[in-house]
Amino acid sequence: MNMFTSLNSISYVSNDDYIQYTSLLNSHIDPIKKSDSSFYRISKDFYRTRDDSIESNFFGGSAFSSTIQKDTTDFNSNIGSAYTSGSIDYSNGTLITDSMLNFKYFINTSTLRHQYSMIQKSSNRNDILKHDLQRIDVFQTYKSNSNLPVIYATSSKVFSSINAIDPIDYQNKMVKNISLNNTTVFKDINQYTITSQNTNKITSINNQVIKKNNLLKEAVITISYNGQKNKVPYLLIPSNMNQNNASITMNNEELYLPDKFDSSFVVSLPNNKRNQIKIKLNTNQLFTGNFKLVNLNFKTYLNDTKYIRDQNNHINFKNNTFKTDIITTNKNNSISTSIPYSSGWHLTIDGKNYPIKKIDNQFIGADNLTSGNHKLVLSFYPSGLNLGVIISLITLIILIIIWMLRHKKRES
Repeated sequence: MNMFTSLNSISYVSNDDYIQYTSLLNSHIDPIKKSDSSFYRISKDFYRTRDDSIESNFFGGSAFSSTIQKDTTDFNSNIGSAYTSGSIDYSNGTLITDSMLNFKYFINTSTLRHQYSMIQKSSNRNDILKHDLQRIDVFQTYKSNSNLPVIYATSSKVFSSINAIDPIDYQNKMVKNISLNNTTVFKDINQYTITSQNTNKITSINNQVIKKNNLLKEAVITISYNGQKNKVPYLLIPSNMNQNNASITMNNEELYLPDKFDSSFVVSLPNNKRNQIKIKLNTNQLFTGNFKLVNLNFKTYLNDTKYIRDQNNHINFKNNTFKTDIITTNKNNSISTSIPYSSGWHLTIDGKNYPIKKIDNQFIGADNLTSGNHKLVLSFYPSGLNLGVIISLITLIILIIIWMLRHKKRES
C-alpha cells in the first residue's frame, strides 16, 4: 500500500514517449562510442532527466541522486553549474570547464523541445566551437579538439587551494594552476550601455537595486554590448536572478535557465557585432548582485595548456581501472586528473601503492614523482564491500545452522 500510494503521486512519461526519446538519444550516443574508444565525457543542451547518462550508458556531467557527495556539489557551485542538494545540471559549462573536465563531445538541438514535450531544454551553448560531425534529425553533434586528457602530468601548483569571489574568478585560478603562464583568460566586459523602461536609472549591472517606477506596468532593463573578435562572451547570473524574479532574453531569444539554482550561474552568449540582453522584472524590486559580462580569450588558454595536450598519453579504461604511461620532468612532477575522488580509489605507480592527493577538494591527483617514465594504475573497489560480504556470509551460515537445528529438533 505504501509503494502504491508513493509511486502513484509521481508523474511519469508515457512508455511511447520514453522509448522514443531513449531510442533517439541512443542513436547519437552509440555512433560516438563505436568510433571513439578513449575515455571522454559527453554534454548536451537538453535532458529528460539529469540521469540521461546512466540511462544511455555514457559519461556525462549531470546527475540526480540523493547520494551525491558534498564535495561534488561544492565544486559545481564553484565553477558556476546549477546544482541542488541532490542534483547537478552540467548543461551550461564554459569552454574552459569543458576542456579541463574532458568533455569531448556535445549534442545540441534547437527545435527538440517543441517536437518532444517530455524533454526539457537547458542553457544555450553559443560558445561551442564548430566542429560539426553529424546532423541527424533535430540533433547536431560537435567534437572538441581542446579537451585535456583525463590523466596528465603537471606541476605541483595544481594542488594550490583556490579562494575565489565567483565562478569566473575560480575558473581563472584553475587555469593558472595548470598552465605554464600566470595569465588571466577571463576578463570583465566594461564597455556596454544600459537603457531602462519603467525603472530607476542605473549605469552598471553589478550590485545594483532595480525598482519599478509604476508597479502596474512592465519593467525592462536592456544591456547592449558589441562582440569582439577572437573573444568568447559569458554572463554570470547570481541565484537571486532566477526565473521567479526575472526573465532574461538574449537577442530576443529566451535564455534558458534552471527553475532553481543555489549559486551563481554561468551562461554563454553570442558574439555578434551587436547584442542585447533584456531583463524583465517579475518582482517590484530586484538586486542584481554579482551580475556581470566577461570575455574569454580561448586562444590564450589553448597556448597555455598545449603542453598537456601534447603529452599524448595512451590511457586505457576497463573494468573500473585506468592504466597509462606518464612521463614526468622536474617541472611537471605531479599527476592531475578529472576523476572525482572517493574512498574506493587506489593508486599504484610502477607497481607500488602511492598516496592520492586531492585537487580542488574534488579530483584525484598525486605529487612528488621522480623524473622519468612511470606506469600508473588507478582502480576503484567499493569501500566496505569486503566487510559487507563477510557479514552477509556469517549471517547466512547462522541462518543455515538455526534452520538445521530446528529441523533436527522436529525430527526428534
